Amino acid sequence: MPRVASLTYGTFLDAKCLRTGESYTDWRADFVGRPGMIVICETDQETEDRILFFYSADQMKGMQPFFRTSLGRIIDDPPLMTIHTGNSDYIFEVGGSVLSGRDKQELFRNVFLSPSAWLYGMDAAPPDEKE
Repeated sequence: MPRVASLTYGTFLDAKCLRTGESYTDWRADFVGRPGMIVICETDQETEDRILFFYSADQMKGMQPFFRTSLGRIIDDPPLMTIHTGNSDYIFEVGGSVLSGRDKQELFRNVFLSPSAWLYGMDAAPPDEKE
């Protein structure tokens, strides 16, 4: 079961296929430019690789409001963050004021405290109001 290692907020910029170097035009393209919460999770495996969940702050009509990557290496190059998986690079711009403090708290509650929350037993604190 994944455990939260860290969470932050940012904007999803792109997902590129490592084989072709081109941006995906599938469901991933629907998330490009959307602000949201980035949750980085550890697994029970003994590895430095992580799983990344992205929860869009926007409600996207007709589709789920989040995606998850496969296991990958986090590359932190502020303000950019990339997760490099076996087949793809997912690129985010982190920080900044993409969401207000209130929007961050609402998104956190919707993800972690809702009855249908995907994470069970996660230990994560809501974002600070000053962020």
